[in-house]
Amino acid sequence: MNEECQLMEDYIIQYVNKTIEGQNEIKLINHLKYCPQCREELAFTIKLADLVSNQIKDVPQEVLDSVFAKVPESKIKEDIIVISQIKSALEPLEIVTQLLSTAKKSVNLVFQFI
Repeated sequence: MNEECQLMEDYIIQYVNKTIEGQNEIKLINHLKYCPQCREELAFTIKLADLVSNQIKDVPQEVLDSVFAKVPESKIKEDIIVISQIKSALEPLEIVTQLLSTAKKSVNLVFQFI
């Protein structure tokens, strides 16, 4: 595995997690065009992520209830407050992300005509 493929491993994980940034996504897509090994790695990572996701969904409700019953109510209330504060702090970032996404789509559309 060469150095570029090692870098692409990180990009593949980011791609599957939907956290990859635009320029890195372009690099990954271009690399995948000529690298069968990384295409296999991407396919494997997608299958693994789906498998893990399905396993989490299949946890019986009574198991979840049992686990949550062991968490003190005061801790739950504290966590809800913290989550609410974090969510409030992240709202401006969500707006910026939406604006950047719209701008990216506009730029991509412009480049189609150049």
